Amino acid sequence: MATRKTKFHGPTTKTVAQNVRRLREGQGLSAAKLSARTAELGYDIPREGIQKIEAAADERPGARHVNADELMVLSIALGVNPSALLLPPTLAGYAEITGRGEFPADYAWLWADGQRPLSLDPDDTEIAAFIAHARPRGTRAGTLAQHGEVADRLNRTRAQLLGPERLDEDARVRPGYMQAPENEQESPPDGADT
Repeated sequence: MATRKTKFHGPTTKTVAQNVRRLREGQGLSAAKLSARTAELGYDIPREGIQKIEAAADERPGARHVNADELMVLSIALGVNPSALLLPPTLAGYAEITGRGEFPADYAWLWADGQRPLSLDPDDTEIAAFIAHARPRGTRAGTLAQHGEVADRLNRTRAQLLGPERLDEDARVRPGYMQAPENEQESPPDGADT
């Protein structure tokens, strides 16, 4: 008789499970009430499903992954964006990201928000290429223009967390000089958001 292998739950599955539990409990919801919210939204996740999703946080038996549709409906039911389920609820420390490993949490949030690539020291070309694919048309030029402001905010946050004496030149975020690609300077099609 073949033995059944236990499914491995990666770091993102665990983070999602922890965040679903934290947000559900923070809103005073039972698993049954959260299940009812998902049903009202047209994508029912039964109470037992919610419990199994949250079981992955502690690697308990019976734990299961969240699929993309469940991630979206849970985000809506809990009143957050999908990134709030995928990443830790802090800019301090590190986020464990499937396929990348540990990464500074503040950088991980900027990546999830489409602001910068998942790289510690991207050059201007890498940033522009990432934003060209990660951001909708009509928002890319603004994102590139804001990149210097984002770097300044990150440096201030890192200095507060690490202390200014520990924020040496190697730890400082440097945006470089950014220009919007020529095709971004075109006006968006009629009716498109800018």
